[in-house]
Amino acid sequence: MQAGAFVCGSLVCQLLRCLFSRVLSSLRRGGVVIVASVPIPIRTPAMPPPAPAGTPLADLLEPATFAPPAPAPPPPTPAAILSAWSHLRSAAPSPAATLAALETLHLHRRSLRLSSAHLELLLPLLPLHPRLVSPLLATCPRLLLNYSLPFAPLPLAPRLLLLGTLATAKGSKNSTSNGTSGSPSTGNLGSDHGSDDPVVSVSRILENMERLVSGFVGSRMMRKVQVLFEVISPEKCESEGYVLFPAVMAACGGLRALRVASVRHRLDFAPKLKEAPERTICFAARRATVDERYDDDQRHVLLQCVALGLTQCGPVAPNDSVLRCVLMALLEELLPLPRLLRISVKSPDGNSAELAKNQVKQHQDSVLFKEAGPVTGVLCNQYSFADEKTKDYVETRVCEYAQELYHHLRAAVLLHQAKRNGLLAEIDKIAEAAFFMIVSFAAEVAKHRLDANSSGGFQPEVAVRILVEFSFVEHLRRLRLPEYTEAIRRAVVVNQDNAAASALFIESMPSCAELTTKPDLLTLDGTRYICYADEVQTSRILFYLRVMPTCISLIPTHLIRDKLAPVIFLYIQHSNEKITRAAHSVMVSFLSSGNDSDQDDRVALKEQLAFDYIRRSLEAYPGVTPFEGLASGVVALVRHLPAKSPAILFCIHSLVVKAKDLCTTAMIQDRSLWRSWEESTEPCKKVLDLLLRLIFLVDIQSFSYLLKELAEFVTSLPKEGQDVLLDDMHAHVAESDDVVRKPVLVSWLQSLSYISSQADVRESRNNAKNARSAGGVELSLNRTIARL
Repeated sequence: MQAGAFVCGSLVCQLLRCLFSRVLSSLRRGGVVIVASVPIPIRTPAMPPPAPAGTPLADLLEPATFAPPAPAPPPPTPAAILSAWSHLRSAAPSPAATLAALETLHLHRRSLRLSSAHLELLLPLLPLHPRLVSPLLATCPRLLLNYSLPFAPLPLAPRLLLLGTLATAKGSKNSTSNGTSGSPSTGNLGSDHGSDDPVVSVSRILENMERLVSGFVGSRMMRKVQVLFEVISPEKCESEGYVLFPAVMAACGGLRALRVASVRHRLDFAPKLKEAPERTICFAARRATVDERYDDDQRHVLLQCVALGLTQCGPVAPNDSVLRCVLMALLEELLPLPRLLRISVKSPDGNSAELAKNQVKQHQDSVLFKEAGPVTGVLCNQYSFADEKTKDYVETRVCEYAQELYHHLRAAVLLHQAKRNGLLAEIDKIAEAAFFMIVSFAAEVAKHRLDANSSGGFQPEVAVRILVEFSFVEHLRRLRLPEYTEAIRRAVVVNQDNAAASALFIESMPSCAELTTKPDLLTLDGTRYICYADEVQTSRILFYLRVMPTCISLIPTHLIRDKLAPVIFLYIQHSNEKITRAAHSVMVSFLSSGNDSDQDDRVALKEQLAFDYIRRSLEAYPGVTPFEGLASGVVALVRHLPAKSPAILFCIHSLVVKAKDLCTTAMIQDRSLWRSWEESTEPCKKVLDLLLRLIFLVDIQSFSYLLKELAEFVTSLPKEGQDVLLDDMHAHVAESDDVVRKPVLVSWLQSLSYISSQADVRESRNNAKNARSAGGVELSLNRTIARL
């Protein structure tokens, strides 16, 4: 037993003697003099061979956490310390001089007493040896207490990593005007323009940790990797009271190094090795979301660090706390558009707009905004593995974010659009990123929750939530993304098969009273609010009107009467042709729809709404209502209402009256109207073509009424107009293959032509007669038309 102990002691002494002799030789070559040394007794004449030149520096410079402490040598003179530093600071230090200088500082790390003035000499050296950050910083623990960090005082181990990060930033800033990180994968996290941002400074910890772990993995020193992960473990963070954002960045850097090494070196790491830093990330995420001990500043920085770190380290194990933390960081820190818009409408004097514009520009140049896309990917990845309860929470939060964004964007556009102060153009880039985030997340939700093969099956409330989210951000849509189209398709399929979902969708639409009321967030200084000028609100209603025809047959009649119909009638007279067409399409879909369960109620409602629909449509034509929308509505009305419905007769009469007014106006403005009738695009010609088309569409019981109205209209025109219209009617009848109506129409046209010719003869004969004779002619014509 004693012999074994003696042999072990001899080996230790031999190793120490070898290391010390190597230090002395290196220092002599580098011009460094050590005043004192520790004599080491030799117990055996056998001398081991010197360490090979290829031995990694990390083996020679193990910090105290990796190896048993060696006896402390006497402190070197200040000249030796400065000489060692001078070798490290030289422009092109030789490897031998560098090794000797580092060995000097490391060997005497416990006995050094350095002042804060020496820190300026030490910090620029760290970028030269990133893998030796931890050993080198171990030489000066007393300096760290005096160094002004941008955060609260940290325990020693995280403080070492943080100081190394700040030193790297300082060194790169001194060496180049636009210094960037040495790691291309994380270069955007360390640019100098954001050096005042705490997150940018702390993000360098990720790079240093990655390099340190990569070096250990490359040298197959996995025990040292385990020790590093133990330093930042949740238990250590809890017991030592660590500030967590440096620990999170260190954990993400370690995970990134393991992921890169597994691909580069084709290594399979033990699952527990990766679980260690993941536990640290989950611990920090839980603290950021539920712990109230953090103040607002520390909580914001921790949310940002978790989100940005996860974009660099690759996929981590799914965790509810991590998902909630990434969600909060994305909505509150990376895409804070509702907060910026809220600032812009606080006061209408212009100061709020300038303040918001400056903050928008600052945020656009920040690292946080540039990483919004990757963080959205992390959110979707974590969401796909969450349980149902957590998924509901995340979906609700995103929907609330979209709703808040809609309300503040609506107020900001109304307030600043007329002022042209440039604010809306500045927020456009952030708004586009917010739209992409909502669409990408909605597509992920639709894929997992609206699939027939999913665990929950079709879920109506999820489909409605997706559609409502899209309605909130419709104003921000510049193009239709594949994710956007796929999410809408899945949601619409659910609505088409589920009456409850259709009813929920209609109930989520703003009522007519809400649409005509100005936003609560807005002060217009007594100006009357015009809903047609509210572009954001109009875009939202346009989305509803486009989706509505897909599920109109499942919507209960009371919802159509009380909520949908007033909105349709309001926007039929809108100046935007897109939304006017959409309103007509919804009405056509309703008139064409049928439901066996409430067929009688639906038919009664169709007849009731047809009167207001025709009246409001013709009032807006030809000013704002497109003729195609009006024609499609009239055709649907005469086809799907019961035979000889009062609504059909009212529609025919209203069209004839409108045609008379339009023709009268057109003849006053253009005396050559009838000579160019075939090529004319006048509204009166479009309405007359529609009336001629109805001849073959109306039911047989309304057919006679339509012919009577047309005959009265034709005979009221001048002779030139009568001839043109009669020619058109003859052409329509000749092209028809309706064997029932064509014989009647041929006889009717012959009689109408005869009446027109007789009226012309009487007019020429009685041109000079008195008004009484003219009245007799008119009475005779009316009797003839009545017989027709």
